[in-house]
Amino acid sequence: MMKIDKRRFYFDKVAAERPIKFIEQFIVHTDGEKVGQPFLLEAWQKEIIREAYGWKYKSSGRRKHRFIYVELPKGNGKSMLLSALELYMLSGDSQIGGENYCVAGDRDQARIVFDTCKNLIELSPRLQDKFEVYKSSIIHIKSRSFMKVLSAEAYSKHGYRPYSIAFDELHVQPNRELYDTLTRGLIKKPNSMCWMITTAGVKNTFAETIHDYAVNILNNVLENEAWMPVVYAAHPDDDPFDLEVWRKTNPGFGPIIDPHDFTVLAKEAEAQASALNSFKRLHLNIWTGATDSWIPVHKWDKAGLRKVDLEFHLRNQSPCWGGLDLASTQDLSSFSLIFEHPDGYFDWAVWFWCPEDTVHERTKNENINYEAWVRSGEIFTTEGDVQDTEAIIDFVQRANEDFNIQSVGFDKHGPGKYVGAKLYTDYGVPMEQFSQTIASYSTPTKEMEKLILSKKLNHGNNKVLRWQVDNVQIARNTNDDIRPHKGKSKDKIDGIVSGLMALGEFFDKSNQKPGMVMYIPGITDK
Repeated sequence: MMKIDKRRFYFDKVAAERPIKFIEQFIVHTDGEKVGQPFLLEAWQKEIIREAYGWKYKSSGRRKHRFIYVELPKGNGKSMLLSALELYMLSGDSQIGGENYCVAGDRDQARIVFDTCKNLIELSPRLQDKFEVYKSSIIHIKSRSFMKVLSAEAYSKHGYRPYSIAFDELHVQPNRELYDTLTRGLIKKPNSMCWMITTAGVKNTFAETIHDYAVNILNNVLENEAWMPVVYAAHPDDDPFDLEVWRKTNPGFGPIIDPHDFTVLAKEAEAQASALNSFKRLHLNIWTGATDSWIPVHKWDKAGLRKVDLEFHLRNQSPCWGGLDLASTQDLSSFSLIFEHPDGYFDWAVWFWCPEDTVHERTKNENINYEAWVRSGEIFTTEGDVQDTEAIIDFVQRANEDFNIQSVGFDKHGPGKYVGAKLYTDYGVPMEQFSQTIASYSTPTKEMEKLILSKKLNHGNNKVLRWQVDNVQIARNTNDDIRPHKGKSKDKIDGIVSGLMALGEFFDKSNQKPGMVMYIPGITDK
């Protein structure tokens, strides 16, 4: 905790203990093995509460701390603690007609704290007769104070005079507009408080500016006596798989976080490159970049089990799913088919196209030997200097005649709009529009990585695909959704994209749930 100037401030022990007594006397657990039992605070939680509520100005008796910023890794009971404190602010802090708001980046996130408060009231016999509970509001009967949910549509929040604000997961706020609007109204109420409890987020966001501000206050670089920053975080140079690092970063390690479950997450992060940054951010509270590397080439190579035997799949009519990624400018066009193999893995066949007249310039300008790949048949060419989509249409419709294609995902924008419609309408190819959002790509991207690392997706050592996987960066949003991203504008990842669309079609059409791709009835049961 920060040093306090005791010439100007005093510590009110009664005020410091009041919220703790309220929580431990009235609040009960809402889920898990302890549901219905009293919520007994841990020592570190009590310390935060005492510091927040205990220090007051000698001159006025008002609370010193108005902005309490707490960074905690995922799983340390943030939402439960924040909900308990909001109920205290709503009912136990002696404010008449107080406005109290549960706030987050979107309404669903904001409702987590609000709905927890509703559950706390419903499960606690000592609270039930003190509140009126509605779908989107809670009213404390005696004081007529109320609690409501607000989301990030800040344009409608001007004129509010909050007594308390509970920002849950500040890192998902899209910008600072809602924060600025509400906190400016906050200063109109004496002893009002803004609690911000969040996990670390990605860099270069609004939340990182608040994080940096709080850390600078904590380190005495900046001064703002109304702020109380509390940050539990590993150092970027710490070993992310060191037990002592886990303990110092997670104050709830043991009583709240099961060490065995935490170890499972750590092992996954150690084995999967794209999971490491997520583990550092969510469980060690290290702010990370919006992009990170994907599958290392040496691990990719180990998944090249053998050449993809298309004759085998033709004879056996193996079910397969496709993805079609068409070049809009300088990219390659790519068509992927992912086949179920009876030996318990998937085969991934992929084909590439580019205009014949661009091959030499591509080789010279990109320092990639397109000419060699064309000679070896790794890339097909079409006449002229622009992509001939008719040649690709012809190839895909013939593939549909030969193989047992269940569906082919495609991007409905750009050339895909014409090609997808023609393949579906004229040739009966089962084309499916594949949304190009990060949410649509997240599951197949995560599952493809698992399959590659477990050697369950045989890519046949395709040379172009090997080059492209090394170009892939992973873009990640605040919900931990991920998708492939070009490392540099000239890099190509078209084959990876078409493969991900094919794998996405597998999940969508085969009734397989994400995370269960290793348990395919009729294949891995053999």
